[in-house]
Amino acid sequence: MTATLGILAVAGDDTLGLPRYISSSNWNETASSSATDLQWQHTVTADTTCLVICAGWTDSASPTTANNAYFNGVSLTRYNTVVYSSNSQTQIFYLLNPPKGTFTARSLYAGSIDRLSAAMAINLGGVKEVLTSGGNSLGSGGTRSVTLSLSKPGVIVGAPWGYNSGTGVPTLTMPAPPNSIQAQTSSNSSSGYGKRITVFYTPLQPAGSVVCSVNFGIGDNTILNFAAFG
Repeated sequence: MTATLGILAVAGDDTLGLPRYISSSNWNETASSSATDLQWQHTVTADTTCLVICAGWTDSASPTTANNAYFNGVSLTRYNTVVYSSNSQTQIFYLLNPPKGTFTARSLYAGSIDRLSAAMAINLGGVKEVLTSGGNSLGSGGTRSVTLSLSKPGVIVGAPWGYNSGTGVPTLTMPAPPNSIQAQTSSNSSSGYGKRITVFYTPLQPAGSVVCSVNFGIGDNTILNFAAFG
Protein backbone atom coordinates (compact mmCIF):
# COMPACT_ATOMS: atom_id res chain seq x y z
CA MET A 1 0.00 0.00 0.00
CA THR A 2 1.66 3.21 -1.10
CA ALA A 3 0.45 6.65 -0.06
CA THR A 4 1.59 9.82 -1.75
CA LEU A 5 0.67 13.47 -1.64
CA GLY A 6 0.31 15.34 -4.87
CA ILE A 7 1.66 18.63 -3.53
CA LEU A 8 4.94 19.63 -1.94
CA ALA A 9 4.95 20.47 1.74
CA VAL A 10 5.60 23.92 3.11
CA ALA A 11 8.09 23.95 5.96
CA GLY A 12 6.64 24.90 9.32
CA ASP A 13 8.32 26.68 12.21
CA ASP A 14 7.11 25.41 15.58
CA THR A 15 8.04 28.70 17.22
CA LEU A 16 5.40 30.46 15.10
CA GLY A 17 2.65 28.20 16.42
CA LEU A 18 1.83 26.81 12.99
CA PRO A 19 -0.26 23.63 12.65
CA ARG A 20 2.00 20.62 13.14
CA TYR A 21 2.23 17.03 14.31
CA ILE A 22 3.62 16.60 17.84
CA SER A 23 3.36 12.95 18.88
CA SER A 24 1.16 9.86 18.91
CA SER A 25 0.45 6.86 21.09
CA ASN A 26 0.92 3.27 20.06
CA TRP A 27 -1.88 1.39 18.44
CA ASN A 28 -4.41 -0.43 20.54
CA GLU A 29 -5.77 -3.26 18.43
CA THR A 30 -7.36 -6.66 18.66
CA ALA A 31 -8.49 -9.51 16.44
CA SER A 32 -10.85 -10.72 19.15
CA SER A 33 -14.24 -12.11 18.19
CA SER A 34 -15.95 -9.95 20.79
CA ALA A 35 -14.10 -6.62 20.90
CA THR A 36 -16.37 -3.81 22.09
CA ASP A 37 -14.14 -1.27 23.84
CA LEU A 38 -10.50 -0.42 23.10
CA GLN A 39 -8.69 1.43 25.90
CA TRP A 40 -5.09 2.60 26.16
CA GLN A 41 -2.98 5.25 27.88
CA HIS A 42 -2.17 8.38 25.89
CA THR A 43 -0.21 11.50 26.89
CA VAL A 44 -1.36 14.90 25.65
CA THR A 45 1.56 17.32 25.77
CA ALA A 46 1.38 20.90 27.01
CA ASP A 47 1.61 22.31 23.47
CA THR A 48 -1.19 20.12 22.06
CA THR A 49 -4.16 22.12 20.80
CA CYS A 50 -6.02 19.28 19.05
CA LEU A 51 -6.31 15.58 19.85
CA VAL A 52 -7.22 13.25 16.98
CA ILE A 53 -8.30 9.62 17.37
CA CYS A 54 -8.50 7.40 14.30
CA ALA A 55 -10.35 4.09 14.46
CA GLY A 56 -10.89 1.33 11.91
CA TRP A 57 -12.46 -2.10 11.89
CA THR A 58 -13.95 -4.95 9.88
CA ASP A 59 -16.90 -7.00 11.03
CA SER A 60 -18.31 -9.95 9.09
CA ALA A 61 -22.00 -9.55 9.85
CA SER A 62 -23.56 -6.10 10.04
CA PRO A 63 -22.65 -2.41 10.35
CA THR A 64 -20.97 -1.72 13.66
CA THR A 65 -20.42 1.91 14.49
CA ALA A 66 -17.82 3.34 16.84
CA ASN A 67 -20.36 5.42 18.71
CA ASN A 68 -17.80 7.51 20.54
CA ALA A 69 -14.16 8.14 21.24
CA TYR A 70 -13.11 9.49 24.65
CA PHE A 71 -10.08 10.96 26.36
CA ASN A 72 -10.12 11.25 30.15
CA GLY A 73 -13.87 10.74 29.96
CA VAL A 74 -14.36 13.67 27.56
CA SER A 75 -16.17 12.78 24.33
CA LEU A 76 -14.46 13.63 21.04
CA THR A 77 -16.40 14.91 18.02
CA ARG A 78 -16.91 12.34 15.28
CA TYR A 79 -15.82 14.24 12.18
CA ASN A 80 -15.58 11.85 9.25
CA THR A 81 -16.85 8.31 8.71
CA VAL A 82 -16.25 6.24 5.58
CA VAL A 83 -17.92 2.84 5.18
CA TYR A 84 -17.32 0.01 2.74
CA SER A 85 -20.16 -2.45 2.15
CA SER A 86 -21.53 -1.93 5.66
CA ASN A 87 -18.86 -4.04 7.37
CA SER A 88 -15.57 -2.08 7.12
CA GLN A 89 -15.20 1.46 8.39
CA THR A 90 -12.72 4.11 9.42
CA GLN A 91 -13.59 7.12 11.54
CA ILE A 92 -11.72 10.28 12.52
CA PHE A 93 -12.56 11.99 15.83
CA TYR A 94 -11.11 15.22 17.23
CA LEU A 95 -11.08 17.35 20.39
CA LEU A 96 -9.84 20.95 20.51
CA ASN A 97 -7.96 22.02 23.65
CA PRO A 98 -7.92 18.53 25.18
CA PRO A 99 -6.99 17.84 28.84
CA LYS A 100 -3.22 17.85 29.31
CA GLY A 101 -1.48 14.84 30.83
CA THR A 102 -1.65 11.05 30.65
CA PHE A 103 -5.16 9.61 30.68
CA THR A 104 -7.21 6.78 29.19
CA ALA A 105 -8.17 7.01 25.53
CA ARG A 106 -11.11 4.89 24.36
CA SER A 107 -12.78 3.78 21.15
CA LEU A 108 -16.19 2.45 22.15
CA TYR A 109 -18.19 0.38 19.67
CA ALA A 110 -21.93 -0.12 19.42
CA GLY A 111 -21.47 -3.87 19.07
CA SER A 112 -18.77 -6.53 19.05
CA ILE A 113 -16.12 -6.68 16.30
CA ASP A 114 -15.33 -10.20 15.10
CA ARG A 115 -12.29 -9.64 12.87
CA LEU A 116 -10.14 -6.60 13.62
CA SER A 117 -10.45 -3.27 15.33
CA ALA A 118 -7.68 -0.72 15.84
CA ALA A 119 -7.37 2.83 17.15
CA MET A 120 -4.65 5.37 17.92
CA ALA A 121 -4.38 8.94 19.19
CA ILE A 122 -2.41 11.83 17.66
CA ASN A 123 -1.42 15.18 19.18
CA LEU A 124 -1.45 18.25 16.92
CA GLY A 125 -0.15 21.69 17.83
CA GLY A 126 -1.10 25.10 16.49
CA VAL A 127 -4.53 23.83 15.37
CA LYS A 128 -7.56 26.04 15.92
CA GLU A 129 -10.15 24.33 13.74
CA VAL A 130 -10.99 21.50 11.38
CA LEU A 131 -10.69 22.65 7.78
CA THR A 132 -12.18 19.88 5.66
CA SER A 133 -12.41 16.12 5.16
CA GLY A 134 -12.76 13.70 2.32
CA GLY A 135 -12.87 10.02 1.56
CA ASN A 136 -14.51 7.24 -0.35
CA SER A 137 -14.95 3.48 -0.20
CA LEU A 138 -13.46 1.67 -3.16
CA GLY A 139 -13.89 -2.05 -2.80
CA SER A 140 -10.79 -2.98 -4.78
CA GLY A 141 -7.05 -2.45 -4.99
CA GLY A 142 -5.04 -0.16 -7.21
CA THR A 143 -4.31 3.53 -6.82
CA ARG A 144 -7.13 5.79 -5.63
CA SER A 145 -7.19 9.47 -4.75
CA VAL A 146 -9.19 12.10 -2.93
CA THR A 147 -8.72 15.86 -3.20
CA LEU A 148 -9.00 18.16 -0.18
CA SER A 149 -9.54 21.90 -0.53
CA LEU A 150 -7.79 23.77 2.29
CA SER A 151 -9.02 27.30 3.04
CA LYS A 152 -5.76 28.01 4.86
CA PRO A 153 -2.50 26.12 5.60
CA GLY A 154 -2.95 22.97 7.65
CA VAL A 155 -1.82 19.44 8.37
CA ILE A 156 -3.60 16.39 7.00
CA VAL A 157 -4.31 13.20 8.91
CA GLY A 158 -5.20 10.14 6.87
CA ALA A 159 -6.63 6.79 7.95
CA PRO A 160 -6.86 4.55 4.86
CA TRP A 161 -7.98 0.97 5.34
CA GLY A 162 -6.84 -2.07 3.35
CA TYR A 163 -8.26 -5.58 3.65
CA ASN A 164 -7.75 -8.73 1.59
CA SER A 165 -9.15 -12.21 1.93
CA GLY A 166 -5.88 -14.11 2.04
CA THR A 167 -2.67 -14.33 3.96
CA GLY A 168 -0.97 -11.43 2.18
CA VAL A 169 -1.16 -8.01 3.79
CA PRO A 170 -0.64 -4.80 1.78
CA THR A 171 2.40 -2.70 2.63
CA LEU A 172 2.62 1.07 2.76
CA THR A 173 5.50 3.42 2.06
CA MET A 174 5.52 7.20 1.95
CA PRO A 175 7.91 8.89 -0.51
CA ALA A 176 8.90 12.58 -0.40
CA PRO A 177 7.73 14.89 0.99
CA PRO A 178 8.74 13.17 4.24
CA ASN A 179 5.88 11.87 6.32
CA SER A 180 5.67 9.68 9.37
CA ILE A 181 3.54 6.54 9.33
CA GLN A 182 2.05 4.43 12.08
CA ALA A 183 0.72 1.11 10.81
CA GLN A 184 -0.81 -1.92 12.46
CA THR A 185 -1.36 -5.29 10.88
CA SER A 186 -3.28 -8.17 12.37
CA SER A 187 -4.40 -11.56 11.06
CA ASN A 188 -7.28 -13.51 12.51
CA SER A 189 -6.13 -17.11 12.20
CA SER A 190 -9.69 -18.44 12.24
CA SER A 191 -10.70 -16.48 9.14
CA GLY A 192 -7.37 -16.08 7.37
CA TYR A 193 -7.87 -12.40 6.66
CA GLY A 194 -5.13 -9.80 6.47
CA LYS A 195 -6.13 -6.28 7.53
CA ARG A 196 -4.34 -2.99 7.86
CA ILE A 197 -5.37 0.47 8.93
CA THR A 198 -2.63 3.01 8.41
CA VAL A 199 -2.61 6.46 9.97
CA PHE A 200 -0.23 9.09 8.68
CA TYR A 201 0.22 12.84 8.96
CA THR A 202 1.69 15.42 6.59
CA PRO A 203 3.92 18.41 7.12
CA LEU A 204 2.20 21.78 6.87
CA GLN A 205 0.36 22.05 3.54
CA PRO A 206 -0.42 25.38 1.83
CA ALA A 207 -3.95 26.60 1.22
CA GLY A 208 -5.51 25.18 -1.92
CA SER A 209 -6.09 21.73 -3.36
CA VAL A 210 -4.14 18.78 -2.01
CA VAL A 211 -4.35 15.41 -3.77
CA CYS A 212 -3.96 12.41 -1.46
CA SER A 213 -3.35 9.12 -3.29
CA VAL A 214 -3.16 5.58 -1.95
CA ASN A 215 -2.00 2.49 -3.83
CA PHE A 216 -3.80 -0.43 -2.22
CA GLY A 217 -2.14 -3.09 -4.37
CA ILE A 218 -4.22 -6.27 -4.13
CA GLY A 219 -6.36 -4.96 -1.29
CA ASP A 220 -10.10 -5.36 -0.98
CA ASN A 221 -12.67 -3.45 1.09
CA THR A 222 -10.40 -0.43 0.58
CA ILE A 223 -11.26 2.93 2.15
CA LEU A 224 -9.82 6.44 1.90
CA ASN A 225 -10.40 8.75 4.88
CA PHE A 226 -8.65 12.11 5.37
CA ALA A 227 -9.13 15.26 7.45
CA ALA A 228 -7.26 18.57 7.44
CA PHE A 229 -6.63 20.68 10.55
CA GLY A 230 -5.49 24.31 10.62
